[in-house]
Amino acid sequence: MNKKLIFKVLVLAIFLSLVFGVMNFLSSSSFRKDLNGLFVSDKRRMNWCPDHVVDVVWELNSTSKIENAWLTTDAQKIATTFCSIVMEPVDIVDKDVVQFFPLLTAISAEGKKITLEWNKEKGLFKVQEISFKSTESLKKLIQP
Repeated sequence: MNKKLIFKVLVLAIFLSLVFGVMNFLSSSSFRKDLNGLFVSDKRRMNWCPDHVVDVVWELNSTSKIENAWLTTDAQKIATTFCSIVMEPVDIVDKDVVQFFPLLTAISAEGKKITLEWNKEKGLFKVQEISFKSTESLKKLIQP
């Protein structure tokens, strides 16, 4: 009888450790990234600019290195390219520790200003406290 009890306790301990192992694996960031890659529907387009954009102003600092062609492009082309951005999900941990820098300010006919901020190293953008990734926009900004 002691052998049966010891066997049952060992089986329960093994299964309990397996449950904890599976829970840790399912909550890992690498698993979540792989899972997000399976569901393309997580990406959605957001128009962050105000209505009737009349001007856009680059708000670049010394760490903001973007493709030089964008600096000489007219405001309407910049607005049509960057006002509508494909958003990708971001882990909450990333948003809390990242410092954002102003990138582009869109100005409407009424004078309303909205600024797009970014962190080039992390590939993150932020508009009005909404943080997101946009691989498409990042590539347009830094690649020739």
